[in-house]
Amino acid sequence: MEYFMKTKYVRLKSLRNRYLVAGKDGESVKQSRNGNAIRACWIVEMVDGKPNLIRLRSCHGKYLTASDDRFLLGWTGNKVFQTSGTGDEPAVQWEPVSVSDLPSYIRLRSPCFGKFLRANGGAPPWRKSVTVDVQESAVTQVWILWCVDTLTDQGIDSDLCSSGHESDQSTGASSPTSSSSPLNLPFKSGILDLHNAKIIRLLSHHNKYLWAHEDGDLVIQGKHGSQKQAYWAVEHITPVKGGSLVRLKSSYQKYLTATEDNFLLGATGKKVKQTVPAKLDYSIEWELIRDGNKVRLKTWDGNFLRANGGVPPWRNSVTHDLPHLSKDKLLWGIEVFDVYDD
Repeated sequence: MEYFMKTKYVRLKSLRNRYLVAGKDGESVKQSRNGNAIRACWIVEMVDGKPNLIRLRSCHGKYLTASDDRFLLGWTGNKVFQTSGTGDEPAVQWEPVSVSDLPSYIRLRSPCFGKFLRANGGAPPWRKSVTVDVQESAVTQVWILWCVDTLTDQGIDSDLCSSGHESDQSTGASSPTSSSSPLNLPFKSGILDLHNAKIIRLLSHHNKYLWAHEDGDLVIQGKHGSQKQAYWAVEHITPVKGGSLVRLKSSYQKYLTATEDNFLLGATGKKVKQTVPAKLDYSIEWELIRDGNKVRLKTWDGNFLRANGGVPPWRNSVTHDLPHLSKDKLLWGIEVFDVYDD
């Protein structure tokens, strides 16, 4: 229990060297070797009046939840989900149980069902799955052991500093530097908690991140969200009805800019670049408009930031384009990693 009392954020690693991760669909839970992914980070919440119980909240703002739904008919394991709720539901509460001969490991028991969180192996559909299950043989008992990686507030600040975050004296914003080494930042708030967002990532419908290219000029889509090029510092300008007006600064200390240059002759899309304008003007201002659990980024002239696909030169390119084009291409998932103090 002491692991969870000392930190706000944890990662849980099974003896299979895989991390407990929240599925991209916002519902499933599984195992992954990628511990740097934000989906491997869980917010720890203590349960009022029950000092031996905790809740774990995913990057989707949902709780790790035990259920009585069978994972496979005829087997003991039950499904584990991410669910919304107030946190008062018994199924979202977990009891960390220490292991006397393995001090760095714990078991997570669901008091609601009396079963343990289990990292399964073997052939599909068991491989990489997570269930709540009974404590069985000596072989399967190790499947319910989890190593806890903790990050205190000080650890988070240290990670930010060691990653080269520099303060922007004019705005108070904080931006990653130009190094291409991976970042390992736990999230600080819910996905759409934008009013005081400080560091974010934007994920396109291609499951690629908005990337500041290392040439300090281009803006593209990249698969690796752990790289610093995927992080953008947010400078808030003023709230607008239904959204927020912001500037986004890349790891190269340049602004995401909607230019008036055509991306391709005869096509509607216009280039998006990183720039340092002589004067802060409308070209670097973006209106974040909520659309379900995603956002659209609107320019001053009514265009929207668009993630393109297809064959080169469209593949992995980013433009700003007309609002009546394919809506999916204009939608971005947004992940908040740091916030300004209110």
